[in-house]
Amino acid sequence: MNFSQKITFVTVKTFDNIMDAHMLKSRLESEGIECFLFDKEIVALNTLYTWAVGGVKLKVLQKDVPKVIEVLKEISDTPLTNYQGVKIVCPNCESTKINTGHHSVSGLKGLFLAFLGFLTLTIPPFFKTRYYCVDCKHVFKKPK
Repeated sequence: MNFSQKITFVTVKTFDNIMDAHMLKSRLESEGIECFLFDKEIVALNTLYTWAVGGVKLKVLQKDVPKVIEVLKEISDTPLTNYQGVKIVCPNCESTKINTGHHSVSGLKGLFLAFLGFLTLTIPPFFKTRYYCVDCKHVFKKPK
């Protein structure tokens, strides 16, 4: 390799938690794509720093971007399923284009704990992960 060549990294996705970043990194590496996580140490130090640094960044080499786009499209086109393998559908429009990891603080208790978290510079202990429908923008709880 010629050291005078410039290596260009491209941020393909950012994350607010390290676990999701490592899962996608593992998937891309299994496809033979070399990738790197930036700012994971600062986010691991304190999760409130996530917003300050812009999250954990997954970066790949410029030449691998088309392959990464294919893998990300394949992942987004795969419907979510529950533990029994049943597809999760939106209760509002019955779409299977569902995102997970949507954080919600609801109710008076949630509002109070969010305010307390803001005052103490911590993450509120009372936030729930919800599903988000891409088609109709409906946010809903985990189906039973």
